[in-house]
Amino acid sequence: MSATRAGCAAIVTAAGSGNRLGAGIPKALVEVGGQPMLAYAVASMALAGIPTIIVTAPANELAAFEVVVADEQLQAAAARAWPELGIPPSIEVRIAAGGASRQASVAAGLEVLAEMERPEVILVHDAARPLTPPEMIARLADAVSEEQGAVIPGLAVADTLKRVDDDGFVTGIIERAHLRAIQTPQAFSTDLLARAHAYGAARASDEALAATDDAGLVEAMGEAVRVIDGDAAASKITTAADLAALELRLAALG
Repeated sequence: MSATRAGCAAIVTAAGSGNRLGAGIPKALVEVGGQPMLAYAVASMALAGIPTIIVTAPANELAAFEVVVADEQLQAAAARAWPELGIPPSIEVRIAAGGASRQASVAAGLEVLAEMERPEVILVHDAARPLTPPEMIARLADAVSEEQGAVIPGLAVADTLKRVDDDGFVTGIIERAHLRAIQTPQAFSTDLLARAHAYGAARASDEALAATDDAGLVEAMGEAVRVIDGDAAASKITTAADLAALELRLAALG
């Protein structure tokens, strides 16, 4: 377990419907290895020493989400996924209603944090990446500084990438040496993230126009974003096949 990072807080977006999983409940509440995905996502933050977490949830499911982030549930998830790290510390977790888009949900989380003691660093994470290693979260939080206010994780692209035309014919190869597949959590200085959301606020209410990640809002302002090594374990769960693969990974842990 990492030392407490007192100047850090996190927003975990968990308002997704889970329609592509065919579960009939919010994606974050879908169980894998006997625990809801959200429990793993919050437990990993706690194990990384993040003391304050805002979870954005569907407005009609707030009570169900409160149950999932109780200490006993987080301890069970941590014991299932990261038994070597011990029991996660008790942390402050608040549930807030999410918005019409991911961007709007993060903005809602920022509003809650604005009413609390101001953190220096905010990490924005997806509940749909339940097995993100606590070590990776800690690295991201520690990488943010006055000189570098936005740090995100990424993986080198292994596949050959080709550009095609509207009819599917290859028009060229894309050089992959400088490409990265971006993950979460993404870490920001509080001031930079707040400015980025204010700058892009007009896009938040329309899912088609909203930013797909917070780094995109920072980039749109012309600010620098640094990419550091991500982790394959931080993969996103989108389909039933992803969920089945996650079950296998947890089963392999014993």
